[in-house]
Amino acid sequence: MVLHYGQGRWFVIDSCLSPDSKVPVALEYFESLGVDAATQVTGLLISHWHRDHIDGALRIVCSCEKAVVQAPAALLDREALNLACLYRRDPFNDTDKEIREFREIVTYLAKRNQQERYRLVGARHLFFDDHTVGVRLVALSPSEVAMTQAIEQIRELKPEGGDKRRRLVAPASENLNAVALHFSFGKFSAVLGADLEESGNQKTGWSAIINANICSELSLAKASVYKVAHHGSISGHHQGVWDKM
Repeated sequence: MVLHYGQGRWFVIDSCLSPDSKVPVALEYFESLGVDAATQVTGLLISHWHRDHIDGALRIVCSCEKAVVQAPAALLDREALNLACLYRRDPFNDTDKEIREFREIVTYLAKRNQQERYRLVGARHLFFDDHTVGVRLVALSPSEVAMTQAIEQIRELKPEGGDKRRRLVAPASENLNAVALHFSFGKFSAVLGADLEESGNQKTGWSAIINANICSELSLAKASVYKVAHHGSISGHHQGVWDKM
């Protein structure tokens, strides 16, 4: 998804590849509009570490030279970075593409001494807030508890003993660490659910957002549009989202 938030500025949320060209869909869209991705895209959010949300993100980072790369804080924790560095491109294996994609982004920015392009994201993180055009983008998740759990699960992916690597994809529970968003532009507002799920823990997922009254605390308007969480799965449902958000 891409957001235009006034004055020629654009923000990208996640990445996927065109099935025909294998180019990130966002970049194809920018080209069709005549948008200069190198200068007009201010940020890229990787909402979480699963392939259908990160595929092609490296190319966006390379093309959008001014974009700040933003991701859940757990993904830029020491454990996650150490894990990413263990994974090398393997032409005979494609099961850990998301980890390798993230590793390549980290390596690309490090080689160019552009670590300042990282931003850590947690609940209440403000991506932008421009009163002159009435536009704001706020992170609703992940909660601190969800980030702590995610770091622990990332540790479990690390190779043990003499193994050089474990051929694993990012854990399904990474959805607990996903970044849900509230976007407003004038009188329009939207909740973007990413793949945020419920876990039964009231301090993670949508329960954490509802229980912490984030929308009331930050004076976020009720949404006109809701991009449902986790592909419409029952695990991404919380009645409070519909009633309160």
